[in-house]
Amino acid sequence: MLDRRTVVKSGAALAAASTLPMPAIAIVEGPAVGSGCEIAAGCDFIIATPAASFRVPEALWGTVGATQRLPRILGKRLAKDLMFTGRTLNAADALTHGLVSRIVEPSALDATLAEISKTIVGAPPAALALAKRSIDQGI
Repeated sequence: MLDRRTVVKSGAALAAASTLPMPAIAIVEGPAVGSGCEIAAGCDFIIATPAASFRVPEALWGTVGATQRLPRILGKRLAKDLMFTGRTLNAADALTHGLVSRIVEPSALDATLAEISKTIVGAPPAALALAKRSIDQGI
């Protein structure tokens, strides 16, 4: 079971990623379990390597997590399957179901992130903030 400090820290990380006015990108290169999966899901998009995986077994541990974002991203049925069974979603399935935006080989990760960052940094900040808020709020 997670201690209170870990829960507070993961909640703060999630809040920070989701309230930034600019896009937040999660890079997942291995297992994202529990709060790690929830924090990644709280980012605007996820870039993963083929070795990435996503798992939310908190209900099996006697706690609750990942109940807010994952059902909206994956749909209720798949989110419940993952939460109730602790099943792991591999990178390819996460891409298919919309959790991951791109799968990139580890050797291309730095170049891909540099390209995305350059594009985002070159865009008008107010327009990015407005687009992010509009999408997040369904406007």
